[in-house]
This record gives sequence, C-alpha cells and structure tokens, in this order.
Amino acid sequence: MARWVKTQLGRWGAVWVWAAAFLYSAMTVLGYNLEKHNTVVPGGNYLLLLACLAAGTVLFALALAALLFLTEKIRWREGQGLRLRWFFAFWGIILLCWLPLFLGAFPGIFSYDSNLQITWFITDYRSAHHAVIHTAMLGGLVELGHTLFGSYQAGAVLYTVVQMVLMAGLFAGTCMYLSACRAPRWLIAASVLFYGLYVANGYFAMAATKDSLFSALFCFFAAQLLLMSRDADRFFASKGQLALFAATMFLLMIFRNNTFHTLLASLPFFLAGFRRHWKRLLLVMLIPMCLLKVYQGPFYKAMGIIPGDAREAYSVIIQPLARLYFLMPETFSAEERELLYEVIPEEYLERYVARQSDPVRWGFDTPAFNEHAGEFLSMWIEKGLEHPVIYVDAVLSTSYGLWYPWHEYPDAATSQTFVEYNYGTEIQEILQIRRAPLWEWMNEVNYQICQEAALQHIPVIGFFFSGASFLWYLLFVTLYLFWKKNWRRLWVLIPLWAYFGTLLLGPVSNMRYMYPLAVCLPVLAYILAERRGEGKK
Repeated sequence: MARWVKTQLGRWGAVWVWAAAFLYSAMTVLGYNLEKHNTVVPGGNYLLLLACLAAGTVLFALALAALLFLTEKIRWREGQGLRLRWFFAFWGIILLCWLPLFLGAFPGIFSYDSNLQITWFITDYRSAHHAVIHTAMLGGLVELGHTLFGSYQAGAVLYTVVQMVLMAGLFAGTCMYLSACRAPRWLIAASVLFYGLYVANGYFAMAATKDSLFSALFCFFAAQLLLMSRDADRFFASKGQLALFAATMFLLMIFRNNTFHTLLASLPFFLAGFRRHWKRLLLVMLIPMCLLKVYQGPFYKAMGIIPGDAREAYSVIIQPLARLYFLMPETFSAEERELLYEVIPEEYLERYVARQSDPVRWGFDTPAFNEHAGEFLSMWIEKGLEHPVIYVDAVLSTSYGLWYPWHEYPDAATSQTFVEYNYGTEIQEILQIRRAPLWEWMNEVNYQICQEAALQHIPVIGFFFSGASFLWYLLFVTLYLFWKKNWRRLWVLIPLWAYFGTLLLGPVSNMRYMYPLAVCLPVLAYILAERRGEGKK
C-alpha cells in the first residue's frame, strides 16, 4: 500500500486526503466535546484541543488512504438495462420486506407533527408552517377512511398503506435509474435489499411526517441527476424525462420549504456542468420554480393559507444570544435587554436548551425583529465578537448530531430518538387512532429499535444507524471524486451538500432530517464503484 500511495495517490490526492482527514477529525473531536462537556473547548484548554485535532487528522488520513486503496480494487462490470417488469418486482420485494414492521406498528407511526396536522385539517386551519400538500394528504386520507369504513383508525391505515406504496415505488424507480445507468447487477440487488431491509426505510415509510415522502422523492431526483451526468444527450433529448425531472423538482419544493434554496444554490453548478444543454436545463428548472411562486402566492391567498414564519430559519441568530443570556446575563446592558426582550421575551430566553432551539424560538417575535433588524443584528455581531466560543458552542450544539455519528439516542435533553415511535395525543384519543399491533412481539422490537435506539448502542454496528454516518459517506465519495477529478459526477452531489447546508440552520439534530441523505446511499455507491474514467467521457 505504501508504494501505491507514492505512485498512485499522488500530490493531488494527498492534499484532498489531508483536507478530508482534518474534517473527519474536527467532527469527531468537536462532537465528542459537545456531547460530553457541552462546549467545544472543555476547560478552555486550547492546546489539548489542537493536539486532539492533530492526532485525529493523522489517524483519519491513514484510514482514508487505505479506503481509497480498497475502493480502487472494486470490480466494475457494466450491466444491461432491466425491463419494466423488474420495476414491479422491486416494488413488491421492498413492500414485502416492510410488512413485518407494519404488522407490529399497526396502524402506523403517527408521531412527530402528525397530530397537529390532523387537527388543522379537521378544524380547517390553513397554515404553511407544515407542508400544505402533506397536511392535505394526511388529513384527507384519514378523513376518507372514516367516510368509507366508519372509523378514523381505518383512515390511519389507509394513509400508512398509501405512503408505503408511494415510497416503495420511488425506491424501485431509483433502482431502475441505476439500471439505466448500466449499474452492475450486484449493485442493483444490493440497492433493493438496502431499501427493503435497512430498518429506517420501513419505519419512515410508516411515519406520518413530510420527511418520509420528501426523502423518497429526493433520492429519486438524485438518481435522475445521475442519469443526466452519465448520458446528458439522451436525457435532454427525452421530453418525458425532462417533464418528470421538473415534476420531481416541484414536488420536492412543496414538501419542504428549504428545497427551493437547495436547488437555487445548485443551479449555477448544473449550468456549468451541463453547459452544452444549458438552455433546456435552465428552462426545465425555472418552470417548477416559477410554479412554486404561483403556488405560494396566488394559490395560498385564494385558499386562505397563512404563510410560514421566517423564524424557522433564525436558529443561528436566536441560540447564540439565548445561550449568552442564559450563562452571562450581566453582559447585557439595560438598553440591550430592552431590545432583546422586545424580540425574544424574557420567559422564553430562560427556557434555553443547548441542543434544541424550539423552546426559545417559539417566542421569537418576527415582526418585532423585522422592525429592529439593524439594531438587533448589530447587537448580535457585537456580542459574538466579545464571546466567540459561546457563539460557536451555541451554533454547533443544535447541529452536531448531524455530523457526529456517536451522538447518543435517545437524547433526554431534546426527546429525540432514532425514530419517534410513541404517540397518543388528545386529538388522536378523540379520533381513536391508537396502536393495535397484529404482532405484539414485533411491536416490542419496533419500540426498542425506534424509541430506545437499541441498534445504535451496539459497538461498531451502531455507527451505521446514525444519521451523521451518511454525511461521512457523502464526504468520502466527494473526496474520491475530487481525487479523480471526476467533475461531472460531482455535480450530482451538489444538491446533497446544499440540502445539508440548510440543516445547519435548523432547530435540532434529528435522524429524519438526515434521512434524505440516507436513502441516496445507492446513488453514492454507484458513483464510488463506477469504473475509472467513465464519468470523464
């Protein structure tokens, strides 16, 4: 291997190995410190921090060089495109794999924000705080089940089954796109098994949250980008494919608000990467973006839908000031307190929790912030320059579970779990939507895996059931592409990185937020295993 490093890795490869090694080391050391000590610099010992970062960088550099060496040994034998009947076979296999989980979780997993969304639908409260299309789908199917079968429990089953069928279809479609890219049969088979047997896929397929369908759409979109990067001429010559690409984009944007910014940030890279087809690409991306503005503008207004609050993206502003106030309230003068209280009332500042911004964010007064934005941001910058470590701790504390794979679940501080399995709110009791497992033993297995995060507590194996581990995979594939100078495949990863960037502004670390990256694993595996030089054509 030492000879391979000298002769094959080269100076360019060494630069990227050391850069990636430093990032892995930083994510490990800083994440550990935040997990155990609630600060990136325990005791203010900067020398110890630097020593740990340096040691970690060396160890990760050796590990990355070894992984690159092994990656080069992967055998690639181009496969043939599969016939349409295989799509239905994959669809059925994935659903069959999920069936035992469903029998234990019957009628589904109605946790997260589903109780609020069902309440809104029944009371006809129309808000874009949660995706309008998902609220309508969830409430509409639950109500339809009640109308057809006489119980809301039947409606809950109907919703779960519909979502499982849709997600299995999108995953099967992703596998067919891999086939269209001439993936080896072993990779297609492994992808089908991943979607069927990796338990997070089955649990999120049953979870009544917008993140589930969004994630399935996201990997389907990534697979389309993969085909675009492999055979751009064929892709852009197909009107049907372009229409499907635009439709997928639109659905992604209406399921999650931050997707618009994800795709907008990706657009310049796409135009540069596919400049021969830039006119068609620009048109096919601008059409769904313009439709989104119509959807969020005239359509919202006509339907009486209340737009979402901008404070959803303000955690990076809220948490640093809240942490500083919580730890050192004396640093604020009387005038500064008056301004701070006008935007964030004192009772909410006192609810500060390091790993979750919601307790403080719920009290953030957006109109008051807009009125005093200049003064407030000036105070935010001034306090940050005076107390940089507190600011860094505040920002990283809400996100480190996204990039530190050994974050411990369940997290008592934020009530976060692998998958939120328990439910039973007042509205669900009124509607009599209750868990009624058909296999009681599987219900207990589901509970241990989801609520108690049992798999994450197993040494080594637990790494693969952490949402942050998928960021580590993404970083390694990115490193590989930089080393190979395979820029065309690199464009496929731009939306994944842009999406992750939006998560860093979010209120809390959660597996469901990383799930869109998780389901892109087969696309990442294709890029990593693809024979050398294929992407440079």
